[in-house]
Amino acid sequence: MNQLIRNAILSLGLFVVSGAIGLGVNALRPEPLALTYEPPGARFVKSSSSEAWKSGIHLVEMDTTQELIAQNGVLVLDARPDLFYEFGHLPNAENLSRKEFEAHFEARREVLNEAKELEVPFLIYCAHEHCEDASKVAEQLIAKGYEPILIFEGGYEAWERAGLKIEEGI
Repeated sequence: MNQLIRNAILSLGLFVVSGAIGLGVNALRPEPLALTYEPPGARFVKSSSSEAWKSGIHLVEMDTTQELIAQNGVLVLDARPDLFYEFGHLPNAENLSRKEFEAHFEARREVLNEAKELEVPFLIYCAHEHCEDASKVAEQLIAKGYEPILIFEGGYEAWERAGLKIEEGI
């Protein structure tokens, strides 16, 4: 019985030490992993009114996205990697991928600045509703002074599933 208690105490100690090491390593990462699940965009405001889009980051749904794209009322930005963008993207979308953000930002600075001067909202989307790329790109754009930003929640997957127009290539 003493051996069983000793082994249980050692196992518990090993568990506590492993957990502490894991939390410490996570805290030192440049982008620490969240300790609880938060769906992409959960910290943003959901709205469908252009009056609410004066600044900040807002979530928009399919109907609002379709309307804005049809009216050319937004600068559409695809946050997915280049290869996915080339295979298909929303109409008139510019590629501003999360992984190549700085390079893409520099290449599209003129278009971004023009939209900013005209106070045109930036509509960002990524692969699907659980994709974090749009949120990360939105945060980087806000840090550079570009707003308001709208995030299309359903992303490319919802757009394609709805059978809406897709453009291919660059």
